Amino acid sequence: MTEENNGQLDARYVCWLEDLTQLVLGVGRDSAELRDLFDERHEAVKRTIARLITTAHENDTKVGICGQAPSDYPDFAAFLVQRGIDSISLNPDSVVEVKRRAAEVERKAEQEIGSALERAGVE
Repeated sequence: MTEENNGQLDARYVCWLEDLTQLVLGVGRDSAELRDLFDERHEAVKRTIARLITTAHENDTKVGICGQAPSDYPDFAAFLVQRGIDSISLNPDSVVEVKRRAAEVERKAEQEIGSALERAGVE
């Protein structure tokens, strides 16, 4: 729980990406033998994150994510934005690029929604 919104408590999930990856894949990132299998971008990890975001939002709960992957992999940050993540923890040297990419993803989604509404005859 975090205190926000004029002193009201705001429920929020915070996901530590490296821990989640280890749990989902059963692979420790510190293991020399298994290190090559550790990948936050693995489809099983992404499905788990997508499910977490959807479930949290269905329950009016925000989701934030901490971890190296959004800073290192622009495609992963874009995936999080597409799924509706509420906040992303980033390395200072990646903030500008990730924000630019997030804005691009959001703009594209808005255009796609607008086009779909137009095709459906909705104004």
